[in-house]
Amino acid sequence: MKTKFNLLETQNIKGVFSQSGFTLIELVVVIIILGILAVTALPKFIDLQEDANTATLQAVEASIKSATAMVYAKSVIKGNNNLTAGAGVVVDINGTDLSIKYGYPRANYLPTSAKGSWDDLIELDNDAFSSTMVGGHFIIYLGDTPPTELHDKCMLSYKQVDGPTTLPIITLNECS
Repeated sequence: MKTKFNLLETQNIKGVFSQSGFTLIELVVVIIILGILAVTALPKFIDLQEDANTATLQAVEASIKSATAMVYAKSVIKGNNNLTAGAGVVVDINGTDLSIKYGYPRANYLPTSAKGSWDDLIELDNDAFSSTMVGGHFIIYLGDTPPTELHDKCMLSYKQVDGPTTLPIITLNECS
C-alpha cells in the first residue's frame, strides 16, 4: 500500500509546530538590556536619601528663619531690638524668656544648653536631629556624629547678629 504524500497536509503539520514566544537568545538580550538600564539608573535612586536629608534641613532652615522673624517682631514691639545682649534683654516665647541680641536670638540664648533652647524654639525632632555649638555657631545636623568644622556636609548653622544693622547668618550645607 502506497501512501500519498500530500503537500497541503505537510504545510498544516508545519503550522502546528510554528514558533510562538521568545527564543532563548531574545530572552538573554532583554535581560542584558534591563541590567544595563538598572546600572545606569541606580545611582540616581541612591542619591534619594541624601536629597531627602537636604530637604529636611531646608525645612528646618525655613523654621529657623520664621522663628527669628517672630522673635525680632516681638523685640520691636517690646522696644529692645537695638540693645546688645545682657541682663533683661529678653522676649517671652511660649512662657520662656529668650535672650536676644539686637532683637534676634543669641546662638546660645538661655542659661541651659543651647540644644534644649533651640529645640524648644523651633520644635526639633530629637530622634532625627542633633545640635551643638561650633565656633560660636549653633549647629543642627542629622545623625549622631557632630560636625567638626563649619563647612562639613549635611548641617545647618546659625550665627547670631554682630550689630544693630546686621542679620543673623543661616547657612545650609547640603548632604550631597
